[in-house]
Amino acid sequence: MAELLESLAALERTLKAAPGPMSTLTPEQVETRVDRVIAQMARGAYDEAARASETLLRDGIRDVRLVTPYVFGTFLAQGPRSLPALFSALHQVYTRGWEQLGPDDNKPTLADSGLLWLFKTLHKHLEFHGRTQDDVWRRWCESCSQSHVQEALQHASKLVEVLEQRTPGGGGLTRLLQVTGWLTEQRELFPETNANPVQARAVEQAKALVKEEKAPVVERRKEEPPAEPEEEATHEDTSKELEDEEQEDEEEEEEDEEEFHLEAPRALRTRSPPPLAQGHSPALEQLLHKLAAFDTLVERQDFSRASMIATDVLHVIDHFDPLVYLPSLFSRFLAGLSAHGERLEPRMQGSRSLSERALERLYRTDLQAFLSAASGAEDES
Repeated sequence: MAELLESLAALERTLKAAPGPMSTLTPEQVETRVDRVIAQMARGAYDEAARASETLLRDGIRDVRLVTPYVFGTFLAQGPRSLPALFSALHQVYTRGWEQLGPDDNKPTLADSGLLWLFKTLHKHLEFHGRTQDDVWRRWCESCSQSHVQEALQHASKLVEVLEQRTPGGGGLTRLLQVTGWLTEQRELFPETNANPVQARAVEQAKALVKEEKAPVVERRKEEPPAEPEEEATHEDTSKELEDEEQEDEEEEEEDEEEFHLEAPRALRTRSPPPLAQGHSPALEQLLHKLAAFDTLVERQDFSRASMIATDVLHVIDHFDPLVYLPSLFSRFLAGLSAHGERLEPRMQGSRSLSERALERLYRTDLQAFLSAASGAEDES
């Protein structure tokens, strides 16, 4: 696992660094770069997001939102074989590295949102390639054995204990349990020991030959002439298929298991969430899906599951940060505040005159009259 931990060197360097600022960037510049990574994740550019996260971590930007796209890049490169190192690295983030990382505001919420995305995406990749047994899966099996899966489960168990303290009741923890459940159930899909690529192909060819020899003679006579062999699917093909499946999940409404993190009959579907405005945040999209799932469960009188969603949503309400859920709503306000802060700040501090106090009361009671009473742009002072 040492070589895999080496691939997470940027994160390890961040965790080992002494307390205090490392980056020379301003908070606004940091936020801009982190938002760029989040946008790359949202459009499925996982490799770009991983590389950008690694660069920012190496530049000394200690932001918990960079952790999940960075470690997911290791999974994309190494497959399930990287899971022991991935879970171990996350365990370090949430133990000795927790105080090193920012931002200070809503860090647990932001961290849980990243974990939810990470483990949901991990599960989709594992389930898809395990089901299709495609070229990606065969490459995974050349380097990952059942012993790697067992080691991953051991590290995941330690991570679960930490997350129960850091993000109790969080969606990330639930998704992690979904991943470990898949690994436990499908462990036998992986070889008992690693075989080199030549051996693996030889074994597959031998199995195919035995299967063909066992086929009934009558059935083989009835078969049509063999078609031309299809070209092997490329990595881009399988990635496109996975993206198509994810898109279908969004368009056709995900199953209850995907919406509120519990296993449910495949026939059940959740109510569609309200349409979202362009530029909506991932946090708001997730919240709307939870609300739609809650409505569906209440209509079915499935109050046990509905109560779990209710607990989660009430937690969101108690810790609601409008900048996380509605960033585009405040973008112009914050841009204007940043551009004219020097002129605004003196007027926001100290005592107000009688006319200013009256104008403030007018603002709180009648916004339209407040605008009509404006005297126009103030002269430059």
